[in-house]
Amino acid sequence: MLDKDHNNNIGHNSLLDNNSKNKDLKTTKRGFFVDYNKEGFRIDHYNTTPLRRVIRKGLIKLGLFEYIKNVKKRLMVKYVWKKQVKNIIDKLTETKLPLFDTISIETFSKCNGGCSFCPVNKFDDPRSDVLMSESLFKKVILNLYDLNYKGQVILSLNNEPFLDKRIYDFAKMARAYLPDAYISILTNGTPLNIERFEKIIDNVDELLIDNYNDNLEWHKNVKTIMEYMSDKEIYKDKVKFRMRLENDVLDTRAGQANNRGWIKTLDISCVYPFLGINIQVNGDVALCCNDALAKELVGNVVNKNLEDVWFSKKYFDYRNKINSSRKLVPICEGCDTVDIPRRISKAKVARI
Repeated sequence: MLDKDHNNNIGHNSLLDNNSKNKDLKTTKRGFFVDYNKEGFRIDHYNTTPLRRVIRKGLIKLGLFEYIKNVKKRLMVKYVWKKQVKNIIDKLTETKLPLFDTISIETFSKCNGGCSFCPVNKFDDPRSDVLMSESLFKKVILNLYDLNYKGQVILSLNNEPFLDKRIYDFAKMARAYLPDAYISILTNGTPLNIERFEKIIDNVDELLIDNYNDNLEWHKNVKTIMEYMSDKEIYKDKVKFRMRLENDVLDTRAGQANNRGWIKTLDISCVYPFLGINIQVNGDVALCCNDALAKELVGNVVNKNLEDVWFSKKYFDYRNKINSSRKLVPICEGCDTVDIPRRISKAKVARI
């Protein structure tokens, strides 16, 4: 087992400035316009500003949107992102690859959302209804405890976490064993009410509510939670609201998004396999969080520890393939996701 000192410096936390804090692990995404409403809630708007919507709708109607999106992304890869991604990976692998600093755990295999850009929306999801066993969840948490883990724990993946009635107990367990970890939950908010909000909020560091609505209206229960929080300053830094379109054209999501067509493979590596690990309900470890159907597996944590899978030959073989060419990994060949993690200090990366 890895020594605790080694694991205090996990993932790309080793690239952070010394004054960085756990708040740098907050979930962020390129393209969000951040605003604050009159009650002081942070509201992230994604593709929902009037001008952006008009332009996108017009280009989609003319059949030009995907073409322009693909050309723009290839140009960004060539002139900006390729070098940045290479610098990050080179820094991470210059000696021994650090342990992951993000782990996503899917405790239930379904989502109740109808997002057209998601390959596992409620209309298209081919997965069966499966719950992660409580013993497996506890095994993963105790494994993280043994590793003295202080990174981000996301209690969701490609699912709606609040469809699992045990999520409150799971969050409580994670909080108890991992007091220094940054615990996040991403939800579409539809199953939430005040009682459920109260049961979860004290055991997480971040509750991110994606309000999917094509009319840009808040769901009634989400508005109720906002009203409940209005005089509770303690929660305002924990809860993030995002207004998003249910029917939108986004990245290809490992080539699995049903509303995206074929793309030319991007000439760039990917940081995801070097930073995060993704646990499915049956213990399978998927190569990527975008691989909603878990087509590329690197191991299973039922009979192996997280660190054994993370540092396994199979995982490194995948990393080497992706570094050589996305064409060598089927789900990566048609994927146009390029992520430069926000929590890596820009100044620090520039000095790499």
